[in-house]
Amino acid sequence: MFNKKLFALLLAVLFVLSLAGGAMADDDKAKLTIIKDITGDDPPANIEFSFKVERKKKSGGYEYVNTYKITGEGKKDLWLEEDKTYRVTEINIPTGFTCEDNQQEVEIDDDKANKLTFVNEYNAPRCTITFETTNRGTFGDQQTVFVVNKGSVWGDVIVVPVPDPDPGFKFSHWSPRLPRNNSKITSDATYTAHYAENCKERFTITFVAGSGGSLEGTTEVAGIIIGTPWNNEWVPNTVPDEGYHFVGWEPGFPETIGEDWVFTAKFSKNPPPPSVKYAVFYHPNNGVGPIPVDNNRYNRGDRVTLLSGAGLTKGDLVWVGWELRDGTDVASPITMPRGDVTLYAVYGPPVVVVPKTGDSAGVFGWMAILGGLVLAAFVTMKKRVFAK
Repeated sequence: MFNKKLFALLLAVLFVLSLAGGAMADDDKAKLTIIKDITGDDPPANIEFSFKVERKKKSGGYEYVNTYKITGEGKKDLWLEEDKTYRVTEINIPTGFTCEDNQQEVEIDDDKANKLTFVNEYNAPRCTITFETTNRGTFGDQQTVFVVNKGSVWGDVIVVPVPDPDPGFKFSHWSPRLPRNNSKITSDATYTAHYAENCKERFTITFVAGSGGSLEGTTEVAGIIIGTPWNNEWVPNTVPDEGYHFVGWEPGFPETIGEDWVFTAKFSKNPPPPSVKYAVFYHPNNGVGPIPVDNNRYNRGDRVTLLSGAGLTKGDLVWVGWELRDGTDVASPITMPRGDVTLYAVYGPPVVVVPKTGDSAGVFGWMAILGGLVLAAFVTMKKRVFAK
């Protein structure tokens, strides 16, 4: 017959023995603490580190015990057999982390604090993002180089500089195209800002000729950037027509270009040449007496009435007319030639006046008339028409 009391006693004995055996087993083990330290700039959080534990065999070599994990900085307590040598190796080190002493040995001793410290330095893979511009614009003092962790989100770490185009240009595009804000950065990259001409900031100047002349050379200059200083090399040559002269440009040239311009070359007729007037001079030609003086001045072609030389005498001779230096007689009026005229006195015998009374008046009168006719004939033969 089954004895319940005896069975219960047996179970109690077995329980006590198991407790004693467990206590004896725990008494044969000691604690090893694995400590994880992390250094470096901005290490990622919640990174898991793995450690492989191996026990040294008496025959040489090591036998695998177990693998343990630590998340982030922290520690892990292991219970290992006393008086045994263990090798702990950090395995599968996460990307960006390094560990100079990733494998360490320790002899477990219950009389001391057994611990191993593994220090991981974080040096995340870095990517350099560079922004450049062509010579048609600048970025001013904006940041143009970004060194970021590989895998960073573009919109979180990159501030794209704003291109500032030069006058006459506008921003066109980036080459290559910029990533989206939620894109991850996986490599170095350089982005270049490109520009295009800004028609709203470019102007044309045109040159035209007014009446009385023409232009020679380029008459239109296009694509001038706003703010460009005036350049006289743009101006074409002016060619006045015959009888005209160049006056100037209308409107006047500006200092800088800020709009489209049309400039007109102005020409004007040449003024008539100043009127040249000539004088008539009278020469006594070795005679004596009052010399006539003409203070007037005459244009070429004017009809000039000659002054009388009455009163001029030369010995017994009296003035009877005028002649040129070469002896050419002239009669009044004369046509004024191109140049001054000098007239020389011509002398002859005096004219006898016919008496009107007395017995012999008729005879002497006729003699006087005859003498006058002879003198008149003499003078008439000498006089010739004045040539210009």
